[in-house]
Amino acid sequence: MVKRIIVVLLFLIIACVFINMAPKYDLVYKFKNGDLRVVYNDEELTRETSKLPQVAVLLNGEVMLSQDTVDILFDKDLFYEEKYETLITTCNNHRADIEVDSRTMLVDGEERAIKVPALKTTYDYSNDDRYKDKTDVKEVIYLPIKELQDVYNIDVEFKDIIVITDRTKERRRYSVGYDEVIELKATTDENAKTIEKIEAGKTFEVFNLNDDKEFVKIRSNTGEIGYAKVQDFANMQYFDMAEEEWKPEYLTENIRLAWDYINPDSNGIGNKSSRRKIDELDIVSPTILFLQNTDGEVSYKIKTAEEYMTWAKSTGYDVWVVFKNESNSIKETSEFLNDMNHRNTAIKELISFAHRYDVKGINIDFENMYKEDAKVFSQFIRELAVQTRRNGLVLSVDVNVPDGSDTWSLCYEHKALSEAADYIAVMTYDEFGASSKTPGPNAAYNWVETNIDKLVNREKLEPSKVLLGIAFYSRLWTNNSGKYVSNSINMDKAKSYISKASWDEDARQYYYEDSGKKNMLWSEDKTSINEKLKLIDKYKLGGFACWRLGFESDDVWEAFSE
Repeated sequence: MVKRIIVVLLFLIIACVFINMAPKYDLVYKFKNGDLRVVYNDEELTRETSKLPQVAVLLNGEVMLSQDTVDILFDKDLFYEEKYETLITTCNNHRADIEVDSRTMLVDGEERAIKVPALKTTYDYSNDDRYKDKTDVKEVIYLPIKELQDVYNIDVEFKDIIVITDRTKERRRYSVGYDEVIELKATTDENAKTIEKIEAGKTFEVFNLNDDKEFVKIRSNTGEIGYAKVQDFANMQYFDMAEEEWKPEYLTENIRLAWDYINPDSNGIGNKSSRRKIDELDIVSPTILFLQNTDGEVSYKIKTAEEYMTWAKSTGYDVWVVFKNESNSIKETSEFLNDMNHRNTAIKELISFAHRYDVKGINIDFENMYKEDAKVFSQFIRELAVQTRRNGLVLSVDVNVPDGSDTWSLCYEHKALSEAADYIAVMTYDEFGASSKTPGPNAAYNWVETNIDKLVNREKLEPSKVLLGIAFYSRLWTNNSGKYVSNSINMDKAKSYISKASWDEDARQYYYEDSGKKNMLWSEDKTSINEKLKLIDKYKLGGFACWRLGFESDDVWEAFSE
């Protein structure tokens, strides 16, 4: 009996030790008698005025912002990897991985100890008087925002009010003189309530100074926001405050690129090494790198890479190497994209290849993807972009035109990709592709312009980031037992049809058909390409990208030099 009592006591002692070792969290939603107040620059985001009732909490005295709040304020691309319960930010040339309930986080690949971990909890609307008609419970993740100040380029202070400042925001800091007082008013009215008196030695900040107005909004050093008369501080000493935003220095204008197809089975580049430099081209993008498996490993032929890089350097080209998923099924591509560890593996191998062979850029050509994977593909590009920029590499992404099928076009978030990458190469060809049952042009002018207009004016892509896709091939359509099939032909072969062709003004191509329309062709040649190149100036695009070297006729380069 005594032994049993001793065992039970030992068990209880051990249990108490483990309980005391476990982290204890003091979660505070409210401060003093009111809601926890949050100010961002010169706007208040307290729970009373925000559409988000779960803006911030204090966790063991540390400031925590909700994922939704961070998303709205300064990181709309904050990504939650549910499989690993990890939030990933790719902001301001930094990447941070914040795992829920972990006392460490990764910042630019380095592990950092943090005081309090990210917290997943719930917000019960039924306990909030302002939401009497709501009874649902929302899952909320809070981030230790002070640990991410350098990532987001912000300053976070807590002095009864949580005060967050964007370091890049233009503003002035004024210092109140020894015989002066600034009255902070609730409104732009002299008789309005005085919120605070800012006395000698104290400071305040002005974010949007307009000398033409009698009153201007200011923020005191305690975080209170109100209005003061401009004349009361017009002669005070001040200094301007704002950090410059980081911008890449390696980008150029007028991108002139052509993709160079390298058979993945080739071991070496063969007679390609004898080609001369084309004056109208600066960049070649060889199809050398391939997604090997769902784990994110990258495959390539060493001999092919070495021979190609040697030729490109000696010829005078910059190289943006292509990374493709063409040997993978749509399911395999999805498995790769939906695991951050697999994405990380690919990113590390891509950067390693770039350093090993001294390439200038990486071009991502992922096609045939699930529509549901559009978001995670954008995340992959954001994660890769952090590393390419930190390593001085240009990142470009190939996309199909908008409004197509789920796996051909709707699998891309065109706007998000353009914001993440340095350039977006739009494959404005295959209007009537190999799978089409109806004959039609490969890249009619009116179709190309319509899609460029959609991207620039509807989707609001930055025009200087858009590269116009140019096709060096045509499709010869043949009526085979009542069904049309097409074969790609190069420019030299297409020339043999042009002498018998008529001009199609809408397509701005020469159109050929024989008796009974047994054979039909809309030709890509110097004339048709010259017409499409005018779209670069019309829409102020960043340049062009041609598919592919070896399909062009010698005279086509005259169109690029005009």
